[in-house]
Amino acid sequence: MAETNSYSKSQEGNVAINPDLTYSPFEQTYIALDLETTGLNPAEDSIIEVGMVRFRNTEILQTFSSYVNPHRKISPFIENLTGISQEKVDSAPEFDQIITDIKTFTQGYPIVGHSVNFDLAFLAKQGIEFPSHIFDTLELAPIILPNQSYSLINLASTLKVPHNNPHRAMADAEVTGQVLIALLETALMLQPEVLDELYRLATISGWSFQPILQGLAAESRRRFPHLNKGAILGGLDNSALEQRLAQRFSKRKLEIYSENHASIELSELLDTQSPLTSIIPNFEVRKEQIEMLKAVNYAFETDQHLLVEAGTGVGKTMAYLIPAAVFSHLNNCRVVVATNTINLQEQLVQKDLPTVSKLLIENHNIPDEGLHASTLKGRDNYLCLRRWEHLRSSYTLTVDDTKLLSKILVWIQETSSGDRSDIRMNRSDQDLWNRISAQGSPQCPLLEGPCFLKAAREKAESTEILVVNHALLLADLERGGGLIPEYDQLIVDEAHHLENVATQQFGFRTTQREIQETLESLMDSKGITNDVINAYRTSTVSSHRKQATQTAIESMINSVLRAQTVTLRLFTTISQFIQNSVTTTNGLRKQKLIDQDIRQSDDWSLIKNSWENASVLVTEVALKTEEVHHTLDGLRGSDLLNYDVIRSELISRFESLQSIHDHLEQFILHPDTSKIYWVEDSNGLSLHAAPFDVASILQDVLFSKKKSVILTSATLATAGSFEPIRQRLGLQEPNELILGSPFNYNKAALLCLPQDIPEPSDEHYEEFVINSIVDLAQVTRGHSMILFTSHSSLRSVGTKIKSPLETQGIRVLLQGVNGTPRHLLEEFRRDPQTVLLGTSSFWEGVDLGGEDLKLLIIARLPFEVPTEPIFAARSKAFSNPFQDYAIPQAILRLRQGFGRLIRSRSDRGVVVILDRRITSKAYGSLFLRSLPECTVVRDSLKKLPKAVQNWLGK
Repeated sequence: MAETNSYSKSQEGNVAINPDLTYSPFEQTYIALDLETTGLNPAEDSIIEVGMVRFRNTEILQTFSSYVNPHRKISPFIENLTGISQEKVDSAPEFDQIITDIKTFTQGYPIVGHSVNFDLAFLAKQGIEFPSHIFDTLELAPIILPNQSYSLINLASTLKVPHNNPHRAMADAEVTGQVLIALLETALMLQPEVLDELYRLATISGWSFQPILQGLAAESRRRFPHLNKGAILGGLDNSALEQRLAQRFSKRKLEIYSENHASIELSELLDTQSPLTSIIPNFEVRKEQIEMLKAVNYAFETDQHLLVEAGTGVGKTMAYLIPAAVFSHLNNCRVVVATNTINLQEQLVQKDLPTVSKLLIENHNIPDEGLHASTLKGRDNYLCLRRWEHLRSSYTLTVDDTKLLSKILVWIQETSSGDRSDIRMNRSDQDLWNRISAQGSPQCPLLEGPCFLKAAREKAESTEILVVNHALLLADLERGGGLIPEYDQLIVDEAHHLENVATQQFGFRTTQREIQETLESLMDSKGITNDVINAYRTSTVSSHRKQATQTAIESMINSVLRAQTVTLRLFTTISQFIQNSVTTTNGLRKQKLIDQDIRQSDDWSLIKNSWENASVLVTEVALKTEEVHHTLDGLRGSDLLNYDVIRSELISRFESLQSIHDHLEQFILHPDTSKIYWVEDSNGLSLHAAPFDVASILQDVLFSKKKSVILTSATLATAGSFEPIRQRLGLQEPNELILGSPFNYNKAALLCLPQDIPEPSDEHYEEFVINSIVDLAQVTRGHSMILFTSHSSLRSVGTKIKSPLETQGIRVLLQGVNGTPRHLLEEFRRDPQTVLLGTSSFWEGVDLGGEDLKLLIIARLPFEVPTEPIFAARSKAFSNPFQDYAIPQAILRLRQGFGRLIRSRSDRGVVVILDRRITSKAYGSLFLRSLPECTVVRDSLKKLPKAVQNWLGK
């Protein structure tokens, strides 16, 4: 095949076109296509290569490929990514010269692509459009493989499709075609009834894969006639699912707490003779880890609280899990471990706890059956089968509804947890997930049949080590228990987050969108009242009962319409208020602290008057929702479709309306003097409340109630003192332990402190930051992460460094612009010749390390914005808020950011702090003393690139 322009045919020549896909999809002929372009925007960028493959099943029938002259310069990034040189495209035909060939090659055939809308948009700009039968493997893959990664490279790897030349049009087109066939073959492993249900859902919404799914169901029955038993109703085998859930655990009775602690010597489990030497590759004895293990064990045995700061590399998870597991087993009690992030939860349950179990079995500390450990999450993390069944019985599904419902149908065939973290979902799936999760009325009947939430709670009851997140821990404490099985020993990892999570949990947030959606859910085409009407439509319930419900619904809808008007008026009034008196944070959010002076103003009087009108109607809607619910009394056991789900949903709406009303009433008319209130405008209006102080709350509901609470993190102390965190959390006289990192930071990390950069308040500061990033990132060839404290600065700097770096073949990725944090990290690991700009979540929990990350630049010291409502309100409690509150908070944040660089003994890298205040201000020494003892360079910006080059070249 010629390099520049090729159009080859198979031996059989042209193939008969059969666009009717109702028969076997393996007998259909398709066109797989892919384009390479100068960029991502069809309006501005151009096609540089076209690749097309005509194929049937695994047989390639014809191919077409051609470079295209874009009459523009290709960026070094695109050239490096694709291997397509400027010389190749300059000598290639223009698109107009190959358009007839493309149309002839594709005419009448179904089109297949991966993220095919991208390619179609570029072709449409050139006047080529395909009227029907467009199949996107990026849409089908998440359904057939509900928990995989869906890039073409990863899919090819998962499906064992060879892909030796990614990011070239011909190779990608060929692989896309084979990925489609591999996905269809994988789908044939599903029961025919599952394929029937996938087809039914696609038919309701008109999803493009409808004919393929119909053909797959027929093909399945032809190939595997023994599977056609018709035993699975609607694709769901309840009996098999119940068996799976029952096999997840064996029921055991645990005590809450035993006064007579049994004890053994544990340090031997981490010394040179430890069985871990044969369990963990390259296991190293760390004296800091043994010291922490002893401190945790002592706290458990003596019923004391403990604060432990364990630097990077200490191995704190093993240091607390081993004593927790042994204590739990010897005393037949439960130990709860709370983390802030899902990543750490999964690491504990999937990796660390199995290792601990194996260790203790080999050391004869526990029986061969091993350690009983599990996770428990909030209700909204679990699929509710009743709500899912209810939604998929709807006759008004959208394509997005169909795709998520179908993905879950396939997932249900294998999951034993129903936990959303076990299935890959994107942001657009969240709204629909909320409609099918176990979140909602706590009065769910939990009747017969399988239930994931119920199974998770039953497993938690017989678990020795129970892993939860901070939010669930605090929700349980707030309501006085009932969400988590009883316990007296608690370990809080990532404990530096506890104050912030408690602040959220013990306050509230009410949004305009929440109110609008709650009201709309009572009356729109997908609303609960429509479900009630549809249920009666096929029911034999008496006409008298039907009429009573219909009358109640009509009355409720009338109230909803009036409530929508007055609540819109209320939020319009609040919006005008915030526009007139606003504090801007990060350039993206408008916030206003509502203090006593504001509440005495004329503007606030307008808001109060508006709420007094809205309050009556919100209450009225809640009561009329309850009336609709009561008209269904006594009908359980009738043929009313989805009866239990409908009643539960009505209760949920009633409770949501009550909660909304109570929050608005408190926020606007009757504020609690112990709370902070503020209004925020960020993608819609929201009203917030948070406690001034969580210390007294935590002391009351946590520290005074539990026998032993262990708080640990890599960043808890400020300048060697736990005093600030003790005060903020309300922890009285705990044991304390600070353990430094076992890493040799003098050899691992170079800290660069430029002496000639202006202070952040200087008008030329950003220009210096931009030039510094460009100069330093070229030395490291990417492998860089830049941490910002505001989104506006990130975007401004990112926009300006993009061109000079990408002309050097270094990619620039911006948080909030180029994808989600997870996507950006995946891209960075795939191609570390990248500069990644991040804020917020990137300051912690990011583990790149190794050869991927060589340069970490901190743009500014991470002080909180002084006008941020919670910070501003809490600052008033200090006589010197900057010294006693702002600096300790910023020091902890800086330490978290610094910790992104060195993640193992073999790591080596550079940290550059582009904030002169760390050396020019008296408080700067506090920041420097809080960092690990590393090699420091104080020099001009001009000399830093050479210093970095020398350091990394050693």
